[in-house]
Amino acid sequence: SGGAALVGGPLADAEGRLYFASQDGTLHAYEADGRYRFAFTLVGTPLGAPSLRSDDGTLLLGTSERFVYAISQAGALRWRATNRAPIWSSIVPRGQSEVVFVGLDEHVYAMGTGGRAHFRVPLPARAAGEPFVDAALRIWVPLADGVARLEGSKPPRHLARGLAPQRALAWGDEIGLLVDDGLVVIDQDGRERERLTGLAFASAGAEHIIVDSAASLRWRGARGDERRELALPEQPSGAAWTDGRWLALPLGRGWLAWAGAEGSFRLMRLGEAALGQPIAAGQHLYVPDADGRICAVDIPGRGAGPSAGAR
Repeated sequence: SGGAALVGGPLADAEGRLYFASQDGTLHAYEADGRYRFAFTLVGTPLGAPSLRSDDGTLLLGTSERFVYAISQAGALRWRATNRAPIWSSIVPRGQSEVVFVGLDEHVYAMGTGGRAHFRVPLPARAAGEPFVDAALRIWVPLADGVARLEGSKPPRHLARGLAPQRALAWGDEIGLLVDDGLVVIDQDGRERERLTGLAFASAGAEHIIVDSAASLRWRGARGDERRELALPEQPSGAAWTDGRWLALPLGRGWLAWAGAEGSFRLMRLGEAALGQPIAAGQHLYVPDADGRICAVDIPGRGAGPSAGAR
Protein backbone atom coordinates (compact mmCIF):
# COMPACT_ATOMS: atom_id res chain seq x y z
CA SER A 1 0.00 0.00 0.00
CA GLY A 2 1.19 3.49 -0.81
CA GLY A 3 -0.91 5.04 1.96
CA ALA A 4 -2.67 7.35 -0.52
CA ALA A 5 -4.08 7.25 -4.04
CA LEU A 6 -1.46 6.45 -6.66
CA VAL A 7 -0.46 8.79 -9.49
CA GLY A 8 0.14 7.25 -12.92
CA GLY A 9 1.38 3.69 -13.25
CA PRO A 10 4.15 1.78 -11.49
CA LEU A 11 7.69 1.60 -12.84
CA ALA A 12 9.96 -1.47 -12.74
CA ASP A 13 13.75 -1.40 -13.13
CA ALA A 14 16.02 -4.07 -14.61
CA GLU A 15 16.26 -5.89 -11.26
CA GLY A 16 12.48 -6.07 -10.89
CA ARG A 17 12.22 -3.42 -8.17
CA LEU A 18 8.98 -1.44 -8.25
CA TYR A 19 8.55 2.34 -7.90
CA PHE A 20 5.34 4.36 -7.76
CA ALA A 21 4.22 7.80 -6.64
CA SER A 22 1.25 8.69 -4.44
CA GLN A 23 -0.83 11.84 -4.12
CA ASP A 24 0.55 12.61 -0.66
CA GLY A 25 3.88 13.49 -2.32
CA THR A 26 5.82 10.27 -1.82
CA LEU A 27 7.90 8.11 -4.14
CA HIS A 28 7.72 4.50 -2.92
CA ALA A 29 10.19 1.74 -3.75
CA TYR A 30 9.87 -2.02 -3.16
CA GLU A 31 12.17 -4.94 -3.82
CA ALA A 32 11.22 -7.49 -6.48
CA ASP A 33 9.92 -9.84 -3.77
CA GLY A 34 7.68 -7.13 -2.25
CA ARG A 35 9.93 -6.05 0.65
CA TYR A 36 9.99 -2.35 1.47
CA ARG A 37 12.99 -0.52 0.00
CA PHE A 38 12.52 3.23 0.66
CA ALA A 39 10.08 6.13 0.62
CA PHE A 40 11.23 9.52 -0.65
CA THR A 41 9.23 12.60 0.37
CA LEU A 42 8.57 15.09 -2.43
CA VAL A 43 7.53 18.73 -2.19
CA GLY A 44 4.15 18.92 -3.90
CA THR A 45 1.94 16.35 -5.62
CA PRO A 46 3.43 14.29 -8.45
CA LEU A 47 1.41 14.84 -11.63
CA GLY A 48 2.94 12.15 -13.84
CA ALA A 49 4.26 8.63 -13.45
CA PRO A 50 7.96 8.21 -12.53
CA SER A 51 10.35 7.43 -15.37
CA LEU A 52 13.80 5.88 -15.49
CA ARG A 53 16.97 6.91 -17.32
CA SER A 54 18.30 3.59 -18.58
CA ASP A 55 21.94 4.72 -18.89
CA ASP A 56 22.47 5.72 -15.24
CA GLY A 57 19.37 4.36 -13.45
CA THR A 58 18.12 7.77 -12.29
CA LEU A 59 14.44 8.02 -11.31
CA LEU A 60 12.78 11.18 -12.63
CA LEU A 61 9.61 12.82 -11.34
CA GLY A 62 7.94 16.25 -11.41
CA THR A 63 5.47 17.83 -8.97
CA SER A 64 2.76 20.47 -8.66
CA GLU A 65 5.20 22.73 -6.75
CA ARG A 66 7.36 23.17 -9.89
CA PHE A 67 10.11 20.77 -8.82
CA VAL A 68 11.85 18.20 -11.00
CA TYR A 69 13.51 15.43 -8.99
CA ALA A 70 16.33 13.07 -9.97
CA ILE A 71 16.60 10.26 -7.41
CA SER A 72 18.96 7.30 -7.34
CA GLN A 73 17.63 3.74 -7.16
CA ALA A 74 18.98 3.66 -3.58
CA GLY A 75 16.68 6.56 -2.62
CA ALA A 76 19.28 9.38 -2.56
CA LEU A 77 18.61 12.77 -4.11
CA ARG A 78 20.91 13.37 -7.09
CA TRP A 79 19.53 16.79 -7.93
CA ARG A 80 16.39 18.89 -7.68
CA ALA A 81 15.56 21.74 -10.05
CA THR A 82 12.84 24.41 -9.95
CA ASN A 83 10.74 24.85 -13.06
CA ARG A 84 8.77 27.94 -14.13
CA ALA A 85 5.45 26.06 -13.93
CA PRO A 86 4.07 22.93 -12.28
CA ILE A 87 4.99 19.74 -14.15
CA TRP A 88 2.02 18.12 -15.91
CA SER A 89 3.57 15.07 -17.63
CA SER A 90 6.15 12.40 -16.96
CA ILE A 91 9.82 13.37 -17.33
CA VAL A 92 11.02 11.78 -20.59
CA PRO A 93 14.73 11.21 -21.43
CA ARG A 94 15.91 12.80 -24.69
CA GLY A 95 19.29 11.34 -25.55
CA GLN A 96 21.84 10.92 -22.77
CA SER A 97 22.10 14.54 -21.65
CA GLU A 98 18.58 15.95 -21.60
CA VAL A 99 15.05 15.35 -20.32
CA VAL A 100 11.81 16.87 -21.60
CA PHE A 101 8.34 17.34 -20.12
CA VAL A 102 5.14 19.36 -20.45
CA GLY A 103 4.23 22.02 -17.91
CA LEU A 104 0.77 23.08 -16.76
CA ASP A 105 1.38 26.34 -18.63
CA GLU A 106 1.18 24.39 -21.95
CA HIS A 107 4.90 24.68 -22.68
CA VAL A 108 7.44 21.97 -23.45
CA TYR A 109 10.51 22.19 -21.22
CA ALA A 110 13.95 20.69 -21.65
CA MET A 111 16.55 20.32 -18.88
CA GLY A 112 20.04 18.96 -18.73
CA THR A 113 20.62 15.87 -16.63
CA GLY A 114 21.86 18.09 -13.81
CA GLY A 115 18.75 20.29 -13.76
CA ARG A 116 19.99 23.20 -15.90
CA ALA A 117 17.23 24.69 -18.10
CA HIS A 118 17.80 24.23 -21.84
CA PHE A 119 14.66 25.63 -23.46
CA ARG A 120 10.96 26.40 -23.03
CA VAL A 121 8.65 26.29 -26.06
CA PRO A 122 4.90 27.08 -26.12
CA LEU A 123 2.53 24.45 -27.51
CA PRO A 124 0.04 25.46 -30.23
CA ALA A 125 -2.88 23.80 -28.38
CA ARG A 126 -3.66 22.08 -25.09
CA ALA A 127 -1.55 18.99 -24.37
CA ALA A 128 -3.56 15.76 -24.26
CA GLY A 129 -0.88 13.08 -23.79
CA GLU A 130 2.66 12.30 -22.74
CA PRO A 131 5.59 13.57 -24.85
CA PHE A 132 7.28 11.03 -27.11
CA VAL A 133 10.89 11.27 -28.35
CA ASP A 134 11.64 9.50 -31.64
CA ALA A 135 14.91 8.02 -32.86
CA ALA A 136 15.94 11.37 -34.39
CA LEU A 137 15.33 13.09 -31.00
CA ARG A 138 12.28 14.97 -32.30
CA ILE A 139 9.65 15.59 -29.62
CA TRP A 140 6.00 14.74 -30.33
CA VAL A 141 3.21 15.91 -28.01
CA PRO A 142 -0.41 14.78 -28.51
CA LEU A 143 -2.76 17.78 -28.48
CA ALA A 144 -6.48 18.32 -28.06
CA ASP A 145 -6.34 19.15 -31.77
CA GLY A 146 -3.60 17.20 -33.51
CA VAL A 147 0.03 16.76 -32.53
CA ALA A 148 2.98 19.11 -32.01
CA ARG A 149 6.39 18.24 -33.49
CA LEU A 150 9.39 19.98 -31.95
CA GLU A 151 13.00 19.97 -33.08
CA GLY A 152 14.84 21.33 -30.08
CA SER A 153 14.04 24.93 -29.20
CA LYS A 154 12.55 25.80 -32.61
CA PRO A 155 8.85 26.78 -32.73
CA PRO A 156 6.71 23.62 -32.95
CA ARG A 157 4.78 22.52 -35.99
CA HIS A 158 1.07 21.91 -35.44
CA LEU A 159 0.28 18.76 -37.44
CA ALA A 160 -2.63 16.33 -37.95
CA ARG A 161 -5.27 18.88 -37.01
CA GLY A 162 -8.73 17.49 -36.45
CA LEU A 163 -7.39 14.48 -34.56
CA ALA A 164 -7.40 14.07 -30.78
CA PRO A 165 -4.65 11.47 -30.15
CA GLN A 166 -3.95 10.08 -26.69
CA ARG A 167 -0.42 8.87 -27.46
CA ALA A 168 2.28 9.01 -30.13
CA LEU A 169 4.52 6.05 -30.97
CA ALA A 170 7.06 4.94 -33.56
CA TRP A 171 5.50 3.14 -36.55
CA GLY A 172 8.43 2.08 -38.70
CA ASP A 173 9.88 5.29 -40.17
CA GLU A 174 6.63 7.13 -39.50
CA ILE A 175 4.58 8.10 -36.44
CA GLY A 176 1.47 6.38 -35.11
CA LEU A 177 -1.16 8.39 -33.24
CA LEU A 178 -3.45 6.37 -30.98
CA VAL A 179 -7.04 7.63 -31.18
CA ASP A 180 -10.32 6.31 -29.78
CA ASP A 181 -10.97 3.81 -32.57
CA GLY A 182 -7.45 2.82 -33.55
CA LEU A 183 -4.24 4.24 -35.01
CA VAL A 184 -3.62 7.04 -37.50
CA VAL A 185 -0.25 6.81 -39.26
CA ILE A 186 1.35 10.09 -40.36
CA ASP A 187 4.67 10.96 -41.95
CA GLN A 188 7.18 13.38 -40.44
CA ASP A 189 5.35 16.33 -42.03
CA GLY A 190 1.98 15.32 -40.63
CA ARG A 191 0.50 13.92 -43.85
CA GLU A 192 -1.89 11.06 -43.13
CA ARG A 193 -0.73 7.74 -44.58
CA GLU A 194 -3.44 5.38 -43.33
CA ARG A 195 -5.97 4.67 -40.62
CA LEU A 196 -6.06 1.37 -38.78
CA THR A 197 -8.86 0.17 -36.53
CA GLY A 198 -7.95 -2.09 -33.66
CA LEU A 199 -7.37 -2.61 -29.97
CA ALA A 200 -3.55 -2.83 -29.77
CA PHE A 201 -0.58 -2.02 -32.00
CA ALA A 202 3.16 -2.76 -32.02
CA SER A 203 5.94 -1.92 -34.47
CA ALA A 204 9.37 -3.48 -34.94
CA GLY A 205 10.97 -1.66 -37.85
CA ALA A 206 9.57 -3.19 -41.02
CA GLU A 207 7.02 -5.41 -39.26
CA HIS A 208 3.79 -4.37 -37.56
CA ILE A 209 1.37 -6.27 -35.33
CA ILE A 210 -2.30 -5.28 -35.02
CA VAL A 211 -4.99 -6.66 -32.72
CA ASP A 212 -8.24 -5.82 -34.48
CA SER A 213 -11.70 -5.28 -33.02
CA ALA A 214 -12.69 -8.86 -33.89
CA ALA A 215 -9.96 -10.17 -31.55
CA SER A 216 -7.67 -11.32 -34.35
CA LEU A 217 -3.90 -10.86 -34.54
CA ARG A 218 -2.64 -9.54 -37.87
CA TRP A 219 0.96 -9.22 -39.06
CA ARG A 220 1.76 -6.64 -41.73
CA GLY A 221 4.84 -5.52 -43.59
CA ALA A 222 5.87 -1.87 -43.71
CA ARG A 223 4.13 -1.44 -47.08
CA GLY A 224 0.84 -2.69 -45.70
CA ASP A 225 1.02 -6.22 -47.10
CA GLU A 226 -0.75 -8.74 -44.89
CA ARG A 227 1.58 -11.53 -43.73
CA ARG A 228 -0.54 -13.62 -41.36
CA GLU A 229 -3.75 -13.57 -39.32
CA LEU A 230 -4.83 -15.63 -36.30
CA ALA A 231 -8.03 -15.63 -34.26
CA LEU A 232 -7.67 -15.24 -30.48
CA PRO A 233 -9.65 -17.47 -28.08
CA GLU A 234 -10.82 -14.50 -25.97
CA GLN A 235 -11.26 -10.74 -26.17
CA PRO A 236 -8.40 -8.63 -24.76
CA SER A 237 -8.87 -7.90 -21.06
CA GLY A 238 -6.11 -5.31 -20.59
CA ALA A 239 -3.63 -3.12 -22.44
CA ALA A 240 -0.89 -4.86 -24.43
CA TRP A 241 2.81 -4.75 -23.55
CA THR A 242 5.40 -4.46 -26.32
CA ASP A 243 9.15 -3.94 -26.60
CA GLY A 244 9.02 -3.39 -30.36
CA ARG A 245 9.86 -7.02 -31.12
CA TRP A 246 7.27 -8.84 -29.03
CA LEU A 247 3.67 -8.07 -28.11
CA ALA A 248 2.09 -9.68 -25.05
CA LEU A 249 -1.70 -9.33 -24.93
CA PRO A 250 -3.72 -10.21 -21.80
CA LEU A 251 -6.98 -12.04 -22.53
CA GLY A 252 -10.01 -13.23 -20.61
CA ARG A 253 -10.07 -16.54 -18.69
CA GLY A 254 -6.33 -16.49 -17.99
CA TRP A 255 -4.89 -16.53 -21.52
CA LEU A 256 -1.78 -14.56 -22.48
CA ALA A 257 -1.07 -14.21 -26.20
CA TRP A 258 2.54 -13.72 -27.40
CA ALA A 259 3.13 -12.42 -30.91
CA GLY A 260 6.58 -11.88 -32.44
CA ALA A 261 7.19 -9.30 -35.15
CA GLU A 262 8.60 -12.04 -37.41
CA GLY A 263 5.25 -13.90 -37.32
CA SER A 264 5.64 -16.28 -34.37
CA PHE A 265 2.74 -16.86 -32.00
CA ARG A 266 2.10 -18.65 -28.74
CA LEU A 267 -0.79 -18.89 -26.29
CA MET A 268 -0.13 -19.40 -22.57
CA ARG A 269 -2.74 -20.30 -19.95
CA LEU A 270 -1.84 -18.59 -16.67
CA GLY A 271 -5.02 -19.43 -14.76
CA GLU A 272 -8.78 -19.03 -15.02
CA ALA A 273 -9.27 -15.32 -14.27
CA ALA A 274 -9.05 -12.42 -16.72
CA LEU A 275 -5.55 -10.94 -16.99
CA GLY A 276 -4.58 -7.30 -16.50
CA GLN A 277 -1.91 -5.06 -18.04
CA PRO A 278 1.59 -6.61 -17.88
CA ILE A 279 4.63 -4.74 -16.51
CA ALA A 280 8.16 -5.58 -17.68
CA ALA A 281 11.16 -5.80 -15.36
CA GLY A 282 14.49 -7.26 -16.47
CA GLN A 283 13.97 -10.73 -17.95
CA HIS A 284 10.37 -11.03 -16.79
CA LEU A 285 6.89 -9.83 -17.55
CA TYR A 286 4.63 -9.60 -14.48
CA VAL A 287 1.01 -10.29 -15.37
CA PRO A 288 -1.74 -9.65 -12.78
CA ASP A 289 -5.10 -11.41 -12.83
CA ALA A 290 -8.56 -10.72 -11.42
CA ASP A 291 -8.00 -13.25 -8.60
CA GLY A 292 -5.23 -11.09 -7.10
CA ARG A 293 -2.27 -13.13 -8.32
CA ILE A 294 0.76 -12.04 -10.34
CA CYS A 295 2.48 -14.47 -12.69
CA ALA A 296 6.12 -13.98 -13.71
CA VAL A 297 6.71 -14.89 -17.36
CA ASP A 298 10.06 -15.02 -19.18
CA ILE A 299 10.40 -12.46 -21.99
CA PRO A 300 11.71 -14.08 -25.19
CA GLY A 301 15.32 -13.15 -25.84
CA ARG A 302 15.87 -12.12 -22.21
CA GLY A 303 15.18 -15.41 -20.47
CA ALA A 304 14.22 -18.92 -21.54
CA GLY A 305 10.68 -17.94 -22.51
CA PRO A 306 8.05 -17.35 -23.07
CA SER A 307 7.39 -19.62 -20.10
CA ALA A 308 5.50 -19.19 -16.87
CA GLY A 309 7.45 -18.79 -13.66
CA ALA A 310 6.48 -18.47 -10.00
CA ARG A 311 3.25 -16.85 -8.89
